[in-house]
Amino acid sequence: MKTQRAYLIIVVFLTLFGCTDTEQLLLPEALKGTWEEDYDIEHAGFSLVQVESFTFFDNGDYTRFLGYREPGADRLLGYRFFVEGTYQLEGRRLLLQETDRRLHVGQLLYGDLDLLSQVNPYPESWADLSINENKTLLEMYLPCNLLSSARCQPKKVFRKRMVEFSVSKPESIF
Repeated sequence: MKTQRAYLIIVVFLTLFGCTDTEQLLLPEALKGTWEEDYDIEHAGFSLVQVESFTFFDNGDYTRFLGYREPGADRLLGYRFFVEGTYQLEGRRLLLQETDRRLHVGQLLYGDLDLLSQVNPYPESWADLSINENKTLLEMYLPCNLLSSARCQPKKVFRKRMVEFSVSKPESIF
């Protein structure tokens, strides 16, 4: 009888406290859309807003860019880089695989999208994600690139862009 009670207590204990998975899944619907991180910078004596953006589409494709705009404006002046690729969401981890990468090469800080130079895409990388309850803030823990690690910020907070637009993948510009 004591053995049965001990067995029952062990089963209850393991059920309540053992191997619980506290990691919540991030659903693809919550990730879909455009997420932006922006901040003010000073460059060559004038102010700019640097914008990093991810757009996740229904079909598993994404675009990412780093661009610049004037403070208070919504229109981009130009791009530092522009990336197209595919993604897979596994729980709270995001696998990013670039298929095309364009980079601005020149003395200016940015360039027109159609004038960016094609460079080798980065190898696949993982990002750990966290999204707030009302699905307006996305925290991404991105690995640092060896080439730009001096300026790397592994944790980035992106805000959901609330402008109504279609979230279907556009035709490739490349």
